[in-house]
Amino acid sequence: MNSNSSHTPEISVCMVCYNHAAFVGTAMASVLRQTFADFEFLILDNGSTDASLAVMQGFDDARISMEALPKNIHSTCAANHLLSRARGRYVAMICSDDAWLPDKLARQAAWLDAHERCAVVFSRVEVMNDRGRPCRLPTVYDCRFNIQPNRAAHDWLRLLYRFDNPFCCSSAMLRRSVWRQCGPFDERSRNIQDMIFWMRILFRHPVHILDSRLTRMRLHARMDNVSAASAANMVLAANEARLFYSDFFAHVTSREIFDAIFPHAAPRHRAMAARDPQLALALHTLTRPPTVMAGAWALHRLYELTATAAQRRVYQERYGFDILELYALAQSMDVYGQRRSPLRMACRAAAKALLRRLHVLMPLKYCLMQRALR
Repeated sequence: MNSNSSHTPEISVCMVCYNHAAFVGTAMASVLRQTFADFEFLILDNGSTDASLAVMQGFDDARISMEALPKNIHSTCAANHLLSRARGRYVAMICSDDAWLPDKLARQAAWLDAHERCAVVFSRVEVMNDRGRPCRLPTVYDCRFNIQPNRAAHDWLRLLYRFDNPFCCSSAMLRRSVWRQCGPFDERSRNIQDMIFWMRILFRHPVHILDSRLTRMRLHARMDNVSAASAANMVLAANEARLFYSDFFAHVTSREIFDAIFPHAAPRHRAMAARDPQLALALHTLTRPPTVMAGAWALHRLYELTATAAQRRVYQERYGFDILELYALAQSMDVYGQRRSPLRMACRAAAKALLRRLHVLMPLKYCLMQRALR
């Protein structure tokens, strides 16, 4: 069904579906049962090869506008395509295997109405299994989405800088004006495109998490969620981290920004940030890298900043930073694991293989795999 209404809705609900015939009906029903009714429901079938399209076409509601692509264009590109069509003042995204509680839109719209500076409002999540039943034991998503307290934007940025994403995309409602300002999603990323987007927003605006579980997020038994902490996804996220850190560094353009995000940085680095915030951030990161990826990007940025002899002389005169310190930092940053013993690497591989089979230890698995990236 394709809606041609001239009415401009208050909210645009956007959903991309690919091969979720078993779940998409639940997702759509949860949207259409919302107590807040003034929305358009934009749906994109991203080249599904199962019965997803037939399931979606079985819903008859004037608010639905559906488009079907003959071929999959990957999830990030599909999301950008769909969001470019949104007309509402607010935009909410839902994954086609998740679901919402009936008052989600109403409560989030009310929050944004009452807090004009807030750019995005999220909710806590209830994690469910393939059968739609709540998971009885804590999961990786409980660790990520349900334990972080609200905080100022620069404090959220410090958490993201550690490569920890506490924001559930299916729980988000944002102002469409913010999407135009900070979007689109980076289409080079499949795994952390939302994390990059939240980071861009937080350099400009505050966000908030409602302390209610208004979103039901599905955790598949085979751990094949795009965001699941599987080994393949963690490798992909590690490689895509270059996109995140390059964008993060580009936003640190003054001492004020540096001091807000890193209030406990060394005095030397804080002094550097007054004239050379990029140098300050690179050296601060290399002093104690939050992740291996952060250290790798900081070293790369440091090589760029010291590319000419003239610039190296400037840094030496201003801060006493010379080529010997650069060599020492490069030697200390073990990006490729050259110092790891074969025995340690074999033990790590065996531990990861075991944890993949122990779903009851998923929070532990998440913590261990996060540490493996550091």
